[in-house]
Amino acid sequence: MNRRQTIAALGAIIGAPAALAQAWPSKPIKLISAFAPGGGSDFVARYLSVKLAQGLGQPVIVENKAGAGGVLGTDFVAKSTPDGHTILIGSNGPLSLAPSLQARLSYDPLRDLQPVSLLTRHPYLLVVAPTTPVRDLRGLIELAKAQPDQLNYGTPGTGSAPHLAFEMLKLQAGIKITHVPYKAASLALTDLLGGVIQLVSTDVNTVMPLLREGKVRALAVSTARRSPLLPEVPTVAESGVAGYDVPGWFGVLVRAGTPKPIVDRLHAEIAKAMARPEAREAMGGLGGELLASTPEQFAAHIASERQRWKLLITTLNIKPDS
Repeated sequence: MNRRQTIAALGAIIGAPAALAQAWPSKPIKLISAFAPGGGSDFVARYLSVKLAQGLGQPVIVENKAGAGGVLGTDFVAKSTPDGHTILIGSNGPLSLAPSLQARLSYDPLRDLQPVSLLTRHPYLLVVAPTTPVRDLRGLIELAKAQPDQLNYGTPGTGSAPHLAFEMLKLQAGIKITHVPYKAASLALTDLLGGVIQLVSTDVNTVMPLLREGKVRALAVSTARRSPLLPEVPTVAESGVAGYDVPGWFGVLVRAGTPKPIVDRLHAEIAKAMARPEAREAMGGLGGELLASTPEQFAAHIASERQRWKLLITTLNIKPDS
């Protein structure tokens, strides 16, 4: 190879990543929401699909692949072709909780998936029926200490994020309240209104209609900061449990091995979409805040959350619903 050929070859190598990014996407993109339509994951997916389609010049089609607390949809992306045409709206349940809850999980979040960017950080909400005698979380803690194991709280299932959020609260507050798992938060709320249970831990968007109608009362949000959607509701930490901060979150991931130029371009388009003024309005129902992160920051976040919840799950010997 002569000097001219060598320079040409080097130029082709240097220019290959840029060319790859420009060539992608070459067909419609699947945006996988690992939960049923209507939930928080859908808020994110529906907004992002429109903005990414505008920025990338290809249709972005939302597909709901619900099941096993988000594990089925996450596994689908973990086994997809690593070409950037299948994207996941990932969340803390299947990425940070499932590895410690399920002994035979079919994927490893940081081995089989490539984090792209965090998107949101949002609270879980503790609610009671208006007939419940407690007016705030301090009152609940006092009642629970006076009557250990006499109160019941519902969640959308053992090992769900709202369940573990409340178990963390119980541990830090030193109280004993019996967990009653349900197959869906809506079923827990029905029993709350019927007086079968006294409390429910769930997502903000799930319970907002009942809050607006005055059918339930909010005691506290799980995040360190108050929710912009519910500014009058104090945090758990403000209510006497110092240091408590348990957010839910969503982020975007692709299959591990996806070329870096594609990851970088996807990250750039997501950053643009999340910086738009309409992003907050579109996802305001989550009751949290919008985030931006690098792929490396998101990977570190998943790893940190995984270790945090592994300790709690192991300490309390929590097993998922069969």
